[in-house]
Amino acid sequence: YGMGIEFFERFLIQYKYGPEEQSYFYIASKWAAIIIIFSSSSLQIFWQSLVKNIAAGDIKKAGETYLRLDGLLFYMILSIALVWSFMGKEILSVILNKDFAKAGNILVVMAFYPVSQVFGQIGTTVAIASGRSKEYMITTTITATVGLVISYFLLVPKSSYIPGLELGSYGLAIKTAIFGLVAVQPITFLNCKYLSISYPKIMFQKVKIFLSLFIILLLLTEIGKLFLPFVPVIIESMANAAFFVFAAATLLFMKPGYCGVDKNDLEIIKNNPVFVRIANFHRKY
Repeated sequence: YGMGIEFFERFLIQYKYGPEEQSYFYIASKWAAIIIIFSSSSLQIFWQSLVKNIAAGDIKKAGETYLRLDGLLFYMILSIALVWSFMGKEILSVILNKDFAKAGNILVVMAFYPVSQVFGQIGTTVAIASGRSKEYMITTTITATVGLVISYFLLVPKSSYIPGLELGSYGLAIKTAIFGLVAVQPITFLNCKYLSISYPKIMFQKVKIFLSLFIILLLLTEIGKLFLPFVPVIIESMANAAFFVFAAATLLFMKPGYCGVDKNDLEIIKNNPVFVRIANFHRKY
């Protein structure tokens, strides 16, 4: 069913807007997927522990593992997504030239797609591992159907019999990334209920972290405009990104509790293969 909806969306883009619009979305989605690289290795470690606890019937420990996984991954992926959203447009313009500037505009939104994708995978894992496949199927079918209706109104032209917003690939990016975040909430809520976790509490934590990181990046961007007015935009964006990563990492290691992260789990970040390679590179050179 989900594959059929995805085919319908891509077909609508191709039929109504042409291959150029299709390519913009394809390029943006592929660049957004780079974020997954930074989380996949750490994700596997937690998944194995989570499934093992659920299979053993230790719901309390499974809930604790879920909270650790939820907090750490959200902070990491959101930090990278914000950077990618703020500077992805400039990177694509430099690498692919200005003809693909529209793909950069789509990437501003699609940068947040990995957030919904990763947490959708976590939701699927918990639901299936706990033997709640029917509940998962019903929930995802309902959200997918709502998503189909949203896709229609975002994609179809204004001149159609039932008019839409005619947003093209940008509309599909909104549906994929933004509605994707909404679509994973029902199964997340049900999983929290199963694991005896407070759903409002973890959502409040996520909103708090998003606002904190967003404000930090926004302030750094505005400061960059004041102190780096004559440098190329790409240089300014990279400088802002570097300062933001440093600020986000400092906040994480200084105040892990505020970030929703268990202090002991910070070792997972240090041992992530991607970060180990970066550290080894700096030691070497």
